[in-house]
Amino acid sequence: MRQERKRRLSPEAWTIVIYIIASILSVLFTEGLTSSGYQGSSSTSESFGYFIIYIVATIFITLLILFLARRKKGKPIKYVFLFVMVYVVFFVALVVADYAYAYLQYFFLYIIYTPFPQLPNMLTADFYLIWLIPPALIGYELFTKPNWIVVNITGLIMAIGIASIWSLFLGVWFALALLIILAVYDYISVFKTKHMITLAKVALDESIPMLFVVPESYDFDMSSLSIENRGENKAVLLGFGDVAIPTVLVVSSTVYGTGKALAPAFFFLPFVGGIIGMIYLMFFMKRRPAPGLPAINGGVIGGFVLALILSML
Repeated sequence: MRQERKRRLSPEAWTIVIYIIASILSVLFTEGLTSSGYQGSSSTSESFGYFIIYIVATIFITLLILFLARRKKGKPIKYVFLFVMVYVVFFVALVVADYAYAYLQYFFLYIIYTPFPQLPNMLTADFYLIWLIPPALIGYELFTKPNWIVVNITGLIMAIGIASIWSLFLGVWFALALLIILAVYDYISVFKTKHMITLAKVALDESIPMLFVVPESYDFDMSSLSIENRGENKAVLLGFGDVAIPTVLVVSSTVYGTGKALAPAFFFLPFVGGIIGMIYLMFFMKRRPAPGLPAINGGVIGGFVLALILSML
C-alpha cells in the first residue's frame, strides 16, 4: 500500500519540482540578462505598452490555434511554435554562455589567481554557430518524435526565457496586473467557455509541444496520450504558461525588492506562495481539467503582497 501511494503521487510531486526549478533559474537568468547588457522598460508608458501587447498576444494566439485546428490546419501552427521554441532555446543558450564566461573569468582571476583566456564575446557572430547546436538537436527531437523528457526540458527553458524577459519589460506592478487578468481569463476559458481544454486537446492531437507531461513511467509513450485517457496513462499535464506566467511575478518581485528592507522576502514569499498554489492544484483539483493560473498566480500574488506589507512595518 505504501509503495502504491508513492507511485501515485510522484507525477504531481515532479510537476511541483518543475515550477521550483523554473522559478530559481529564472531569477538567476534575469541576473545574467542584466549583466549581459539587456535592459527592461525605461518608463511606465513603455511597460504599459508591453503589458497590453502580452495580454492581446496571449488571447489572440490561443484563438488562432483553435480557429486553424477546427479547419484541420493545425500543422502550420505546430511548425511556427517549434520555430519559436528553438529560437528561445538558442537565445537562452547564448545568455547562459555569456554569463558563465564572466564567472569563469572571476573564478580564475580571484580564486586560483590565473588569468582566464580572453575569448570573443559569447553573443557575437563568432560563437553563434556553436550555440545553434543545442536548439538544433532539441528541434530535431521535437519535430521527429517528441519525447516527454525533451518536451519538458524545452518547456522549462521556454518558461525561464519568457518569465525573465517579461519581468524586465513589465516591472512588478504590471506583472501583478498581468497575473490577475490571466488568472481570471484562465478560469473563464476552462470552466465557462472551455476553449482552453479544447486547446490542450489540439496540442496533444497535433503533437504541438505546449504542455509539460509528467508520467509515472520513464518509458512513457506520448503518442498514446490524450485528454480523455491521461488518467489511464497516469500522466500529469500542465501548460507551459502555468509555470511561466506566475514566475514573471516571482522574478519581478525579486528585482523590485533588491536593496529594500527584507529583500529576500520579495523572492522567498512569492516563490513559496507559488509552491502552495501548485500543491493545491496538483492534489486538490486533479479530478477534472482545472485552470492552473488561479491557484498558482493566487499563491504568488499572496506572497508578494505579504512581502510588501512586511517591508512597510
